[in-house]
Amino acid sequence: MLLNNLILIFEFVYLKWKALLGNIILSIVLCSLVLFTNVKFDNSLFEKLTSNSINLLGVLLGFTASIFTVILTIDNDVIKESKRKILEGRFYNREFTLYDSLVINFAFLIILQGFLLIINFISPIFNFNKDGLKFYLLVDLVLITLMILLLVNAILEFYFIITKKNNNGNEQNNSTQSRQ
Repeated sequence: MLLNNLILIFEFVYLKWKALLGNIILSIVLCSLVLFTNVKFDNSLFEKLTSNSINLLGVLLGFTASIFTVILTIDNDVIKESKRKILEGRFYNREFTLYDSLVINFAFLIILQGFLLIINFISPIFNFNKDGLKFYLLVDLVLITLMILLLVNAILEFYFIITKKNNNGNEQNNSTQSRQ
């Protein structure tokens, strides 16, 4: 199980390294601003942020899992075409399709959200000093911000696959075709 998750993470990083790098830099820059503010890092802030993180991650995990289920269960012409469209690059001599990329994105997000949820559940057990608390909160905020940015990217990729344009510039969705 752990090996499968590691391979999935490596596949994700291999396929999305440019977007991942940009999102990591953006997350670090945004969350580093916390260090330059006059926020008082104490246990009450830690408890509030942990509680809010658990609520946020729980909702986002359910949302991501439902989108993942939709992706795996729909089988229309657009999805069939995305299963045939080969992307550039290979990983372990395996070609990737656009559909594989989408599935890997959402599977990676589910693993990341689950990991963050577990970390936020067990974090109150540890007794952090002021510097340790500040570092933990910064890393937690960076990872949550990164996860949200990756989720937005994955949702946009799914949207662009579903609302794909054909060669004539017309949308290829069933509602437009059924009205004609």
